[in-house]
Amino acid sequence: MTNLYTIIPLRTAASLTLREQTIGRGLRLPYGKRTGNSAVDRVTIVAHDKFDEIIAAANEESSIIKQGNIIVIEDDEDLGREKEKIKPTTRVAEFIEQKEQKKKYARSEEKIQEITKEIEVTKAVDAAIEEVLQSPVNVSVPLTAVGDGGNRSAMGRLPSAPTPKIITTRDLDNPEVVEKLEKIAQNNLEKDGQITFETADIGKAIKRAIAELIEQKVKYSIDIPDIAVVQTNSQVKIYTDFDLDTGFGFNFKPPTEEIIIENLKTGDTDFLKDDIPLVLPDSPLNMIVSEILSLKDDVQFRLYEDLLYKLAEQALNRVGSDKTEQELEKTIAAYKKEIARHIAEQMDRHSTLSPPEYEVKLLKAATDILQQEYTKFKEDDIVKFTDKIPAYEIRKKVVGGFAKACHTAYKFDSTDEHTFSYILEKNAPNVQKWLRPAREQFKIYYGNFGGSFGVAGAWRMKICRLRESFRLVRNREKNAIPQWQV
Repeated sequence: MTNLYTIIPLRTAASLTLREQTIGRGLRLPYGKRTGNSAVDRVTIVAHDKFDEIIAAANEESSIIKQGNIIVIEDDEDLGREKEKIKPTTRVAEFIEQKEQKKKYARSEEKIQEITKEIEVTKAVDAAIEEVLQSPVNVSVPLTAVGDGGNRSAMGRLPSAPTPKIITTRDLDNPEVVEKLEKIAQNNLEKDGQITFETADIGKAIKRAIAELIEQKVKYSIDIPDIAVVQTNSQVKIYTDFDLDTGFGFNFKPPTEEIIIENLKTGDTDFLKDDIPLVLPDSPLNMIVSEILSLKDDVQFRLYEDLLYKLAEQALNRVGSDKTEQELEKTIAAYKKEIARHIAEQMDRHSTLSPPEYEVKLLKAATDILQQEYTKFKEDDIVKFTDKIPAYEIRKKVVGGFAKACHTAYKFDSTDEHTFSYILEKNAPNVQKWLRPAREQFKIYYGNFGGSFGVAGAWRMKICRLRESFRLVRNREKNAIPQWQV
């Protein structure tokens, strides 16, 4: 189908299949090929709540629609509006930037020098804190495999052996850690060497910067560890006892040892028969077991000797049920590999893999909180999280004004995420800080962790995900903020 430009559904798009079909027809190029005109070559979907889940799926990395061909979601009125990219900073980075702004408004050279020194000291201390928090730890913790009937409460128990001191944000005000930070910060300043300090002044300035930055880190930073889960054992097959199914694959006929001789001139035929009795190198039973072991090098003979001889004997009984002893020997000599292969296949069907064993390697106690880049319309301001945002507008707006968030602003994929941010800020007194992480922040490769939140309180950090199984209880009062009930 070509020359298709606009699709307007005349009934409610309640069916997911109908919505997919509608978008699929829109993806067909009007002229059957690309024209070079972006307005003609792309499909523009007028924002509608019903299409959100399809658009979200299309934008996933695992979608067949790759990153270079993402569906554009725009309203009619958005066409032609100029966009810009913004990169909200972390709250700790914002604290340092505020000092930079203060420098711009300094009126005297002396004040500029004073603020410049303050900024350099703050940056040196910030680098020292990051060095301490992100120093290699390399602690390994055994992990019980859940699939093997493991007890979840036993997973990831701390090792009984002594472990190196792990420094987290909560330990930064420890006198030993503060002393370490002072030394590292002073070394950083000496290496830079661009600004000179009096010995007494530098010590005071470093102590003051340490106190300020520790307050910021504790308040607005979450320790996200660098963790690797490593398998520590090689899984092997465990074979269970069973009786061989000889109903198929064991109907072998004794091979004939006659040679047919044909005279090319007369066409007469004659037969040459070997009457010498066959001498096997080993017993038929041992020959079959030996062939099974050559096919399956993972089978340990000492562990499975009884099973191997049992299956080989059952195979011999079936093959030799209608043969003389000499015929059986000839059959085994000719078909021992095929017989062993049928037995090995059945052994595989009656086997399981031994449970895997893992250990958790804590490489670093904390990693950088990544900054994120968002796109918004140039004329749009950053919206306060307390403002109401229509569902069809939520993906276009950058939301800020948070008091507990680790970044200055975020973009949300749904009104539910926006609502959850409001709950974290206003209705969750136990939540001390939170973040909506960048895609690469949590190095978790199991399932899809899009739409997740990192939430920290007195109980350390938890990863929260919004699911469809959450029931949203909406207050009937006008302009009321919805609340979550799990």
